[in-house]
Amino acid sequence: GVAGINLLNTTSKQIAETDRLAKSLRMSTQDLLGWQFASQKAGVSGEQMADIFKDIGDKIGDAVLNQSGEAVDALNALGLSAKKLSTETPDRQLLAIAGALEKVGTNAEKITILESLGNDLSKLLPLFDNNNEKLKRFIDLAKDYGVAPDPSSIDDLVKVNQLFEDMEAQVA
Repeated sequence: GVAGINLLNTTSKQIAETDRLAKSLRMSTQDLLGWQFASQKAGVSGEQMADIFKDIGDKIGDAVLNQSGEAVDALNALGLSAKKLSTETPDRQLLAIAGALEKVGTNAEKITILESLGNDLSKLLPLFDNNNEKLKRFIDLAKDYGVAPDPSSIDDLVKVNQLFEDMEAQVA
């Protein structure tokens, strides 16, 4: 029984943390969990994936506000508009970038572009091949396996985490 409660506590805490991060990125928790699962298959931790999303948003924002920064040249090379991308969620921004990479000739150029947009982003390059085929498959698997649960399950786990936090506060 204690092991079950500890597992529920740990799981609900992880989901609640991811939920907070997803809200700050303005994307769904299920989508962020799916991306984190997929990124781990490419050697990028879930936390690194969240940092990549923040980096991309920051660099696209800099390109829009100041018409400068690392993203300007990268986005120009891809034929993408920073202003248009700035209205999208980070996952959609990265999908647009990944799609535009198909036009880039060499792997070295792809790496340069991706690294200018986010640290370790080039590690995800294998997921972007063939119109993001592997990425889409891993995100679907995350949903099928329950690694990226449906929104109502996420809400339930966030509520469970709040109960655990309330109990810990009362004990303290």
